[in-house]
Amino acid sequence: MEFRCSLFGHDYADYDVDRERADHGTEVVSTVRTTEACQRCGHARVLSENTEIAAAAVPESPDSPEDEASERSAASTSRANESGGVADSAAQSSARPENAYRENGRTDRPTGERSPGSVSPTAATAESRSLEESVLWCPACEFAEPALGSALRAGDSCPACTRGYLRRRSG
Repeated sequence: MEFRCSLFGHDYADYDVDRERADHGTEVVSTVRTTEACQRCGHARVLSENTEIAAAAVPESPDSPEDEASERSAASTSRANESGGVADSAAQSSARPENAYRENGRTDRPTGERSPGSVSPTAATAESRSLEESVLWCPACEFAEPALGSALRAGDSCPACTRGYLRRRSG
């Protein structure tokens, strides 16, 4: 029958879906393979194969860090209740780190400080002023267009002559 398949081609029937699952430590590898077999010679071909790697569900240990933090805060609260006052500041500071976010998502940063990489408002306005005053021009054909509001940028090929490249110049 293989001779017939080599001349006329295989006669593939319905497809089969094979699912495999393998555990590798903390990962689970799931493979779904779709194959079909020739009715005459039994030749199989793979139509599709999808492999998914996922983290295995690890049961939470009884000594997790979250449990320890809640036990410490409960212990400091009970000490405060026993002494009739406020718990000591060391216990309060361990419950919330110094760089923690407030509930609205902002940090406790003094108003005068800026985050690294932030742009000052004067730098942004200076850049917009320079765009208002600059012109894109082509040295090959002397084509010129205002830079502000244009889809063209410095380094683009000239739309008028297509030989030169646009440059930015002031005024």
